[in-house]
Amino acid sequence: MPQGPKDQLPQARGSINFIKRSTWEKLRALLAGLENIFSTRDFQWVDTNKGKQVRLRPKPIQKKVEYPPFALVATKKVELDYELTFEPGRVIIANPVEAATEGDGYSYFVPEIDGAPMDERDAVTKAFPALTVSDGQGVYCKIQRDELGMIIPPVQLVADDQDKDSDHYQPEDPEDSGNESNHDLIRILYLDLVDEEIEIKTWRESDIQLTPFLWTGQNVGAAQRVFKEHTEAEGVYRFRTLKGCWGIDAAEDGDVIKFDLAAENIGTGGEVTSGTGASILIERADEDPAAEICDQKLKIKSLLNGAGAAEKQIRVTDGESEIRIHGNGKNGYKIFQNCEGVEIGRIQWEDGLITTEGTDIIIVGNCSYPT
Repeated sequence: MPQGPKDQLPQARGSINFIKRSTWEKLRALLAGLENIFSTRDFQWVDTNKGKQVRLRPKPIQKKVEYPPFALVATKKVELDYELTFEPGRVIIANPVEAATEGDGYSYFVPEIDGAPMDERDAVTKAFPALTVSDGQGVYCKIQRDELGMIIPPVQLVADDQDKDSDHYQPEDPEDSGNESNHDLIRILYLDLVDEEIEIKTWRESDIQLTPFLWTGQNVGAAQRVFKEHTEAEGVYRFRTLKGCWGIDAAEDGDVIKFDLAAENIGTGGEVTSGTGASILIERADEDPAAEICDQKLKIKSLLNGAGAAEKQIRVTDGESEIRIHGNGKNGYKIFQNCEGVEIGRIQWEDGLITTEGTDIIIVGNCSYPT
């Protein structure tokens, strides 16, 4: 039966003050055997009341390494490029439609690498898909969004120039500026080759959370536009101010803006120097004082010809763009002559109104005709 290290130890003895050379050599051989069996990582010398003893080191419990989302977990050099493997991450965006129907109100997207979801392992190698990156490039999460800010799938993990800018969404305004859709390029890391060694600059190691655009503006109808523009430099929506002119007053009243007509009759009362006048506008005091002002209508008196005989001497006709006041359409004249047949005066009228001027006195006398 083969002997082990324990069987090679010298026999136990009582209290002694010296060790034989042969015994010491056996002890040295035993310790050398222990070093062949264990490494210094597996045992340690411990001082005890019985002298130095060899104890095995407890081995630490192996734990699975956990990486944050989008963290770089492996690199592999392939010719002049590098294949980078990442811990899978997600893009999360609030979804108002989902919140109003069912679910937790969010939409989740896993980025794709060359068409494969980054959290999908290869059936053979069991490895996540790798992204090929060149020296001086950056890794981005490329996200396309529509005019409401919602994500248009697929979301992609791509490599591009480090100075690549996002095509940010800008609301469309009446001047036809802005972008209806855009690509957000969210930086993950930069890769540079320094002294033949790769240098990684990390920008993100977490899931990506986005919010939809709150709203967009649009004028409807064919009238004047209230929504003027969205300024890209300031990110501000601008609206035109409503202003009344020529007797139209605009005033804020709580949640509404009221437009009020300020009108008056002129040329009556003390301003008339001769004759009499009539008001065309019905004053507001003549309206129902209990009625809401916005429910009342502007009232103007009608223009009519005089009442009485069937044939009116003054007529009022309504045209497409004007109201015409005219006479009875009668034209003519009366001539006054002396006995010699010489005209000494006349009266002429048009449209029933006399047009002859002057204050001449016509004397009509007896004329003697020869018999």
